[in-house]
Amino acid sequence: MPLLLFAVLQPVHALPRGFGDIAFGLSREEVGSLLFEDPNFNYRGDPDVQFLPMREQVVIDTAGFDFIRRGYFQFHGNLLYSIILSLNSQEIDYFSMFERLSELYGPPIDLDPRRVIWEDNTTRLTLERPLEVKYLDLVVFRQLQNVEAIRRSDRVRAREEFLDQF
Repeated sequence: MPLLLFAVLQPVHALPRGFGDIAFGLSREEVGSLLFEDPNFNYRGDPDVQFLPMREQVVIDTAGFDFIRRGYFQFHGNLLYSIILSLNSQEIDYFSMFERLSELYGPPIDLDPRRVIWEDNTTRLTLERPLEVKYLDLVVFRQLQNVEAIRRSDRVRAREEFLDQF
């Protein structure tokens, strides 16, 4: 896409809050039901669900069909907040995805050889090489970052208090 044309592109649509009918804020059960019905995925139910104990989060990891190689759906508090779609590079290419996302959402806020990012106040959409599309609920992500920062500061304080005993 010529740079001049790219510079005048305006977003046609707001950033999506998920992929298709699978939207942020849905429960694991709701997402599972939608995955069963979605022709893009080969969801089998509980065998595709994993628990990440260190992060108190659940992930649905499922195979896809045709254009999607794998889909990862991450939950916090049983609500969806992150989607990663690994696309099949035999069926679709990075540049086609970049063009389509730029047509829909306008110029990205960040562009480098490894990834492209579109973002608003609540959603981040990332296209990464070799060929992944990532959707992130920024509201939940920021809350998780704050919790992690508090845990780290508590750990640093506990370490200092331990060292003060000597």
